Amino acid sequence: YFYRMALAFNRRNTNAWFGLISAYQADGQPRAADSLQGVMLRLFGDSIASVNRIVAPFGAALDYALNQEGVYRLQYQARAKAEADLLYDGFLLAKALTLICNCQGLSLYARTAPGKGVLMYVKSAPFPASFAQFKQNATLTWLR
Repeated sequence: YFYRMALAFNRRNTNAWFGLISAYQADGQPRAADSLQGVMLRLFGDSIASVNRIVAPFGAALDYALNQEGVYRLQYQARAKAEADLLYDGFLLAKALTLICNCQGLSLYARTAPGKGVLMYVKSAPFPASFAQFKQNATLTWLR
Protein backbone atom coordinates (compact mmCIF):
# COMPACT_ATOMS: atom_id res chain seq x y z
CA TYR A 1 0.00 0.00 0.00
CA PHE A 2 1.07 3.53 -0.86
CA TYR A 3 -0.31 4.71 2.50
CA ARG A 4 1.96 2.33 4.44
CA MET A 5 4.95 3.74 2.58
CA ALA A 6 3.84 7.29 3.38
CA LEU A 7 3.50 6.36 7.06
CA ALA A 8 6.95 4.76 7.04
CA PHE A 9 8.34 8.17 6.10
CA ASN A 10 6.08 10.20 8.39
CA ARG A 11 4.08 8.43 11.09
CA ARG A 12 2.15 11.66 11.79
CA ASN A 13 0.72 11.94 8.24
CA THR A 14 -2.99 12.11 9.04
CA ASN A 15 -4.08 11.86 5.39
CA ALA A 16 -2.12 8.61 5.06
CA TRP A 17 -3.78 7.23 8.22
CA PHE A 18 -7.27 8.05 6.95
CA GLY A 19 -6.36 6.67 3.50
CA LEU A 20 -5.01 3.39 4.87
CA ILE A 21 -8.05 2.85 7.10
CA SER A 22 -10.36 3.58 4.16
CA ALA A 23 -8.40 1.18 1.95
CA TYR A 24 -8.88 -1.65 4.45
CA GLN A 25 -12.59 -0.87 4.69
CA ALA A 26 -12.93 -0.83 0.89
CA ASP A 27 -11.06 -4.14 0.74
CA GLY A 28 -13.59 -5.78 3.07
CA GLN A 29 -11.26 -5.91 6.07
CA PRO A 30 -13.20 -4.04 8.79
CA ARG A 31 -11.25 -5.62 11.67
CA ALA A 32 -7.94 -4.38 10.25
CA ALA A 33 -9.49 -0.95 9.65
CA ASP A 34 -10.78 -0.80 13.25
CA SER A 35 -7.40 -1.86 14.59
CA LEU A 36 -5.62 0.84 12.60
CA GLN A 37 -8.15 3.43 13.71
CA GLY A 38 -7.36 2.49 17.31
CA VAL A 39 -3.63 2.97 16.66
CA MET A 40 -4.34 6.33 15.03
CA LEU A 41 -6.47 7.48 17.98
CA ARG A 42 -3.75 6.46 20.44
CA LEU A 43 -1.14 8.32 18.40
CA PHE A 44 -3.12 11.54 17.86
CA GLY A 45 -5.77 11.46 20.58
CA ASP A 46 -9.55 11.57 20.20
CA SER A 47 -9.44 15.06 18.69
CA ILE A 48 -8.18 13.60 15.41
CA ALA A 49 -11.73 12.43 14.75
CA SER A 50 -13.21 15.92 15.17
CA VAL A 51 -14.62 17.55 12.06
CA ASN A 52 -12.71 20.79 12.58
CA ARG A 53 -9.43 18.93 12.80
CA ILE A 54 -10.19 16.88 9.70
CA VAL A 55 -11.16 19.97 7.69
CA ALA A 56 -8.26 22.17 8.90
CA PRO A 57 -5.69 21.13 6.24
CA PHE A 58 -8.21 22.04 3.52
CA GLY A 59 -9.83 25.17 4.96
CA ALA A 60 -12.25 26.07 7.73
CA ALA A 61 -15.48 24.26 8.61
CA LEU A 62 -18.45 26.62 8.42
CA ASP A 63 -21.34 24.27 9.13
CA TYR A 64 -21.84 20.52 9.47
CA ALA A 65 -24.63 18.17 10.50
CA LEU A 66 -26.12 14.75 9.89
CA ASN A 67 -29.63 15.16 8.44
CA GLN A 68 -32.67 12.90 8.88
CA GLU A 69 -31.97 11.09 5.60
CA GLY A 70 -28.55 9.99 6.87
CA VAL A 71 -26.57 12.43 4.74
CA TYR A 72 -23.65 14.15 6.44
CA ARG A 73 -23.48 17.74 5.20
CA LEU A 74 -20.34 19.82 5.48
CA GLN A 75 -19.85 23.37 4.27
CA TYR A 76 -16.30 24.66 4.45
CA GLN A 77 -14.31 27.64 3.27
CA ALA A 78 -11.81 26.04 0.94
CA ARG A 79 -8.17 27.08 0.69
CA ALA A 80 -7.83 25.62 -2.79
CA LYS A 81 -9.13 27.63 -5.73
CA ALA A 82 -8.28 25.45 -8.75
CA GLU A 83 -11.03 23.01 -9.73
CA ALA A 84 -8.74 19.97 -9.74
CA ASP A 85 -7.47 20.82 -6.24
CA LEU A 86 -11.01 21.36 -4.92
CA LEU A 87 -12.06 17.92 -6.18
CA TYR A 88 -9.03 16.14 -4.76
CA ASP A 89 -9.46 17.87 -1.40
CA GLY A 90 -13.14 16.87 -1.45
CA PHE A 91 -12.15 13.26 -2.07
CA LEU A 92 -9.73 13.29 0.87
CA LEU A 93 -12.25 14.99 3.16
CA ALA A 94 -15.06 12.61 2.23
CA LYS A 95 -12.76 9.64 2.79
CA ALA A 96 -11.85 10.88 6.26
CA LEU A 97 -15.42 11.77 7.19
CA THR A 98 -16.77 8.33 6.28
CA LEU A 99 -14.74 7.02 9.23
CA ILE A 100 -16.61 9.14 11.77
CA CYS A 101 -20.00 10.04 10.29
CA ASN A 102 -21.93 6.74 10.36
CA CYS A 103 -23.90 8.08 7.39
CA GLN A 104 -25.46 7.00 4.09
CA GLY A 105 -23.83 9.73 2.03
CA LEU A 106 -21.74 12.87 2.20
CA SER A 107 -22.59 16.27 0.83
CA LEU A 108 -19.63 18.66 0.81
CA TYR A 109 -19.77 22.29 -0.23
CA ALA A 110 -16.28 23.65 -0.86
CA ARG A 111 -16.92 27.39 -0.80
CA THR A 112 -14.30 29.52 -2.56
CA ALA A 113 -16.16 32.86 -2.37
CA PRO A 114 -19.72 33.89 -1.51
CA GLY A 115 -21.97 31.87 -3.82
CA LYS A 116 -19.01 30.15 -5.52
CA GLY A 117 -17.38 26.75 -5.17
CA VAL A 118 -18.34 23.15 -5.75
CA LEU A 119 -21.02 20.96 -4.22
CA MET A 120 -20.07 17.28 -4.07
CA TYR A 121 -22.26 14.34 -3.12
CA VAL A 122 -21.08 10.75 -2.78
CA LYS A 123 -22.50 7.65 -1.12
CA SER A 124 -20.46 6.52 1.84
CA ALA A 125 -20.77 2.78 1.18
CA PRO A 126 -19.09 1.55 -0.76
CA PHE A 127 -16.83 4.58 -0.78
CA PRO A 128 -14.84 5.00 -4.01
CA ALA A 129 -11.46 3.31 -3.67
CA SER A 130 -9.62 5.89 -5.76
CA PHE A 131 -9.79 9.52 -6.80
CA ALA A 132 -10.67 8.42 -10.34
CA GLN A 133 -13.64 6.43 -9.01
CA PHE A 134 -14.67 9.38 -6.84
CA LYS A 135 -14.79 11.65 -9.90
CA GLN A 136 -16.91 9.05 -11.73
CA ASN A 137 -19.32 8.33 -8.85
CA ALA A 138 -19.71 11.71 -7.16
CA THR A 139 -22.39 14.16 -8.20
CA LEU A 140 -20.66 17.50 -8.78
CA THR A 141 -22.29 20.90 -9.09
CA TRP A 142 -20.04 23.87 -9.84
CA LEU A 143 -21.16 27.27 -8.64
CA ARG A 144 -19.37 29.93 -10.65
